[in-house]
Amino acid sequence: MRNRLIPVLVLACTAAVLVPATASAQQTLNFSLGVFTPRGEDARVAGDVLNANRTFLFFDIKDFKSASIGGEWLVPFNEFFEGGAGIGFSRRTVPATSVVPTTLKSSSSSSK
Repeated sequence: MRNRLIPVLVLACTAAVLVPATASAQQTLNFSLGVFTPRGEDARVAGDVLNANRTFLFFDIKDFKSASIGGEWLVPFNEFFEGGAGIGFSRRTVPATSVVPTTLKSSSSSSK
């Protein structure tokens, strides 16, 4: 009797674990935090817009690093579809200075 009871209990426990539970649709509220970190100047591909802008503007690519925060609310419509709304916020201002001196700009524009 005991020899037969243990395999039956093991089989019943295995079956209980492997049977998927029914899914219950519920609303979710999610929050997120993040960081934007662009690759450095030496790791960028040829023709990259930041490297191209560095020919006439002076700025550091590392200054573009910034934090972000966001949230979203998801609502299930049925078993297969859900809808939601989300919002995120990130703010970073990077100062850039013209490489060409203003005296050269004014003399070149007046000679035309």
